[in-house]
This record gives sequence, C-alpha cells and structure tokens, in this order.
Amino acid sequence: TDIIKYQNKDTKYTLLELIKLSLIESDNSAYIKLVNIVGKENIRNYGYSLGATHTMEGKESDFFGTINTKDMLLYWKKVKEFIDSKSKYSLIFENYLLNPSTKLINNISLNNNKFLRKYGSFGIAYHEAGIVLDENPYYLIILTQLNNIEYKEDFLNKTAKLISEIHKIINERSCDN
Repeated sequence: TDIIKYQNKDTKYTLLELIKLSLIESDNSAYIKLVNIVGKENIRNYGYSLGATHTMEGKESDFFGTINTKDMLLYWKKVKEFIDSKSKYSLIFENYLLNPSTKLINNISLNNNKFLRKYGSFGIAYHEAGIVLDENPYYLIILTQLNNIEYKEDFLNKTAKLISEIHKIINERSCDN
C-alpha cells in the first residue's frame, strides 16, 4: 500500500508503528524501513539459522526475495512460538495478524476459526499465509501467481476450505487411533 511513501518526508515512525503498517496494511515502504534498520544481512542470517533456504534471496536491491512453502512454514513456526509466549508485544503482534486491512480468505472457508495471517502482493504474485486457530491449530500457506486474475479470491477460499477439510479428516483419523 505504501502509506508511508505518501506521508510528509519528515514524519517519524516508531518501530512498533512500522511493524503495524507492515502487518496490517502490508505497507512495503514500512517494511523496507524495517529491513534497513535491522539489516538485510542480519535478516538473511537469521532465516538461514532457522533452516530457510531463500531468505532475502535475489538482486542486491531486492528487499523481498523469493519464498517457498518450506521457508514460510519455518517463519510461521517462529511466529507461533512468539505468540505463545504471551508477552506484551506478542499480544500486540497477534492482534495485528488477526486484523489486517485485507482479508481475502474468509473465516467461513476455515470453519469459522480465527486466522492469524499475513498477505503479500507484488505483480502477479500473491500469498496469504498464517496459523488457523482450530482446536488443533494448523498452518495455512497459499502461494499463487493469480494476483491479477479476477477469480483470485474464489481460488483462495476454495483452496483454504479444501485444506481445512483435509485437516479435519486427519484430526478425526488420529483421534480414532
């Protein structure tokens, strides 16, 4: 959304405000400011320390890089660990992830469960990923190149519903054993 991009250049933001804009609004300018503060190399090394293979990969000027489901899952496991800590900031962070300005996957597709989510969008690429707060929480990661297609929302909801149904069947079978 680049909300910051259109603000007065002298406007100062706290780290918490930048995180909020990055998560709730998916503001790329806020995200780039955070990357510059933390350092691209530090983020890359942290991702690699988690076992990720594509953290901040791409051209030197690229602040976004590529992503795959394996890496995304590693990041979301860290998010869950942080949120489960129930610290002051983890509760704020959890609230941001529950209430983004864009919610293409609706809760009906997820059996009316809450969904801690982050979406991303650039060119043809779109992703929506997070943690579905089911009785047995699970990770939902959808990466697609249908960003500019009019039926993207329908595709996302059908995919989320299918994953939710598979999760339910797996849970029922594990309870039977």
